[in-house]
Amino acid sequence: LVEKSVSEGEHRYALGIALETRDLSKVNSILDQTGQKELVHYLSDISVDSISSKRFRTEVLELVATRLAKADAAGRGLQDYIRLGEVHTALGRSRELGELLGELSKSSEEKHQLLALQLAFDIAANENEGFVTKLRADLPAAAKSLEPVLTGSKTQEIAAAFLSGANKADVQVVRDLKSAVDSKNSTSHGAVVLANALMQAGTMSDTFIIENQDWIAKSTHWSRFSATASLGVIYRGHPRAAKEKLRPYLHGSMATPNFPTHGGALYGLGLVYATTKDEETIEMLRNAIKDPSHNANESIVHGACLGLGLVALGSGDAGLFEELKNILFTDNAVIGEAAALAIGLVMVGAMDEAAVAELLDYAHETQHEKIIRSIALAFAMSVLGKEEAADVLLEQLGREKDALLRYGAMLGWGLAYVGTASQHALRHLLHVAVSDVSDDVRKAAVIAIGFVLCKEPSQIVKVLPLLSQSFNPHVRYGAALAIGIACAGSVSSEALTILEPLLTDATDFVRQGAYIATAMVLQQASEALEPRVAKLRTQMKELVGKKHEDTLCRLGALLAAGIVDAGGRNSVISLISQSGHIKVGACVGLVLFTHFWYWLPLVHCLSLALAPSALIGVDRHIRVPRGFSFKSAARASLFEYPAPLPPKENKDKETAKTVALSTTGKAAARAKRTGKMEEEPKKEEKKEEEKKEEKKEDPPFTTLKNPARVLERQIRYVQWLDDNRYRPLLRNRKRGIVVLEDSKPNEREEYFFGEAKQSTSAPRAGMEEEPQPPPEFVFDENEHAHLIPKN
Repeated sequence: LVEKSVSEGEHRYALGIALETRDLSKVNSILDQTGQKELVHYLSDISVDSISSKRFRTEVLELVATRLAKADAAGRGLQDYIRLGEVHTALGRSRELGELLGELSKSSEEKHQLLALQLAFDIAANENEGFVTKLRADLPAAAKSLEPVLTGSKTQEIAAAFLSGANKADVQVVRDLKSAVDSKNSTSHGAVVLANALMQAGTMSDTFIIENQDWIAKSTHWSRFSATASLGVIYRGHPRAAKEKLRPYLHGSMATPNFPTHGGALYGLGLVYATTKDEETIEMLRNAIKDPSHNANESIVHGACLGLGLVALGSGDAGLFEELKNILFTDNAVIGEAAALAIGLVMVGAMDEAAVAELLDYAHETQHEKIIRSIALAFAMSVLGKEEAADVLLEQLGREKDALLRYGAMLGWGLAYVGTASQHALRHLLHVAVSDVSDDVRKAAVIAIGFVLCKEPSQIVKVLPLLSQSFNPHVRYGAALAIGIACAGSVSSEALTILEPLLTDATDFVRQGAYIATAMVLQQASEALEPRVAKLRTQMKELVGKKHEDTLCRLGALLAAGIVDAGGRNSVISLISQSGHIKVGACVGLVLFTHFWYWLPLVHCLSLALAPSALIGVDRHIRVPRGFSFKSAARASLFEYPAPLPPKENKDKETAKTVALSTTGKAAARAKRTGKMEEEPKKEEKKEEEKKEEKKEDPPFTTLKNPARVLERQIRYVQWLDDNRYRPLLRNRKRGIVVLEDSKPNEREEYFFGEAKQSTSAPRAGMEEEPQPPPEFVFDENEHAHLIPKN
């Protein structure tokens, strides 16, 4: 069958048969017979997405890497280099990838130097800190200039500047939510602050917090902890500004010490510096934990542990592990919970057998459910991306008598096989979802399906319809969140159809999950693209204002309001990078968010999974030129921002009474006698009516200027302009950070952000430019003698 397909020119079909039978010799034979480079590229694509066995996938990728590496350097195209870099990344070959970056960086061809920069941005977008650490150690001298890009600091700087500059979040939405909720209900009070944090994530816009300082100050204990940490979400990506903003809330800066506020500030710092491994911040958080004056205060140590885990995420630091383990073994429920989560964050995808055995023994000994559940979640994070290598541990945890450990095992299956669509993992999770005696375990099993199928949103809507109709409300809740995770930002009509009945479910927490999941699916959707987004916004506003609505459902609606407009309406939940790799930080952030069921401040971790939906072009100096523009060949209304809400009218103002003139009464009486009114054309009213009748123009295409928001569904409509000064190095890249070629490098240019040489940004729309100060006035006694009064 393979030979027949090759003879008929159906080479891809032949490759598919060879891969299905796992016959590597046949794969080699097909490639040798055809000699087509494009077939090697095709093989690298399908091996990542279609081969479920990690061992066989590794063998195929090694074959692809060998063939691409053997190709003559002079005959290699840009796509060959890109594929080779992606394969080395998938295989974890830091030394070979470092050599490739060095080869491109020292090349005399400008295109190769630009390609090295593009590859560096792609590697940073994967958020695999452990691999980046190894790669930096293996970088040759020629590629050392790429280190700031590889660490992600440049990516974060560019994304943060875009989010703050293009912020379209409507503060009036949060103001309306605040006025609708019962301020005496602490859960609703805190949820409004959480919604504002998600809505303004990364934008530096704290207008709502400044306007309502007294209202927010009413929060106490852990609500205050969470409210302070929300500043870390708002200032995420802006480290300098964040430190200045959080400094007044840190220990020693407050006139009257407030421990929950201090702890929340430390947690907020962790959110700002998440995945950066910033040494100064790590040392600061370590000192906060070691300070003897903090030992008796749970909120400070709790916040410091969470912050430390976030900053050192994926580092695998053995010293940090020992410190956090010692804190865990103090057997304090609140502190131990944070310490266990921090261990999971530090050891993401890297925990060894000895550490697992030690933590498992302690989980059997302790009586605190908080600690056991957090240790279980740490186990789940430790097997992220391990696939078959994690099966032994996960099966062992799945046989535990304690349901809390089985809960962690289910999430572990989701993270170990994240994005693989593995039939082995799906069979196991579906079996547990309908058979386990614990509702929590069944719920976690269904949620984990969302992680396994996050690359295949079209498949999850076929797998979960029956589970969404289960008699068990915990299973229905899990099905809702799983759909939200897998279909985030997709505006999938099938997903919304499944979720719609759950919005009116009889169980309050099922409705909560349905609102959150619907908001995830409808992120950044316009009414023209999906009319149901307007219905969702109306439902959320009405539900929040209902006095007798269940608190859990109201919490879900408030969080949904923040999620649907996340990041200033410019961010979307994204677990997959532009090059198709799993984003480690995003997966960890999202799995911690699902844990908010047990600990509400973990809602803030959703910010780790948010990524700008933008196309940002950068030149060779990593600046963003304003001169680059491109075309979106779709109706403008499909991808436009929602219109801002009008401000509420002040009802306290007395309306002016209309005074009736004497002539008005006479004219009315005369008209009554004659049977007709005097015709008095009103030009202003006619103009207003004409304006209403005029339809809003909806141009068939839009020219977008760099940087610009580009949604997932909009990518197919993006077209490059041939007469533009800048051209994308890779023409098929239409989202994320795109490296540009400059056809006129000697001409002057303005930049959106980048080096200090750039021009200052223009004033925001709707604001007048601030006038220049008057010239300095110097008084001269002789020149201005006439101004001196005479006695």
